[in-house]
Amino acid sequence: MYVIRDSPEPLSFSVRRADRRDAASIRNLAVASKIDAWTIGQYGDEVDRDDAIVLVATESLSMVGFIAGRVVPSTSEGNDAEIYNIAVDARSRGKGIGRKLLENAIDHLVSVGCRSVWLEVRESNQKAVQFYENNGFSRITIRRAFYSEPTEDAIVMRLTLVAVDSTNKTGSA
Repeated sequence: MYVIRDSPEPLSFSVRRADRRDAASIRNLAVASKIDAWTIGQYGDEVDRDDAIVLVATESLSMVGFIAGRVVPSTSEGNDAEIYNIAVDARSRGKGIGRKLLENAIDHLVSVGCRSVWLEVRESNQKAVQFYENNGFSRITIRRAFYSEPTEDAIVMRLTLVAVDSTNKTGSA
């Protein structure tokens, strides 16, 4: 079950769970954003997985952003998750779309018992690094030559999730 977080401010876009019909648009946005895009079939298969979280942001019926990740079985204390891709159309950046996609993905991951979220980001992509740090992620390590075309190191980042007690709205680990 996906829970889409309400927003106190009016938004010009909406966030929803992706379905197989979104796969081509997700692929096109990934390619336009110059991220390591999967095939249309791979995106379609991903949205059908029970352990996947794939959300899209739409504005005036056009897809303007997406996030794709997956729950990764970990220990008896809970699962972890990994964010694979996040992209926002260049013309739609600066509207909070990436933040809202990430927030809603995190809400879902908390609801299914994940303890932390991991991701890799190109070392040269300082805007993305700053975005993740602004959203609570910490730098953990470097993976040397992780990316190709061009070869580049990846910064591995992690966000430790805190479950919210709905009775008193305080966090607990």
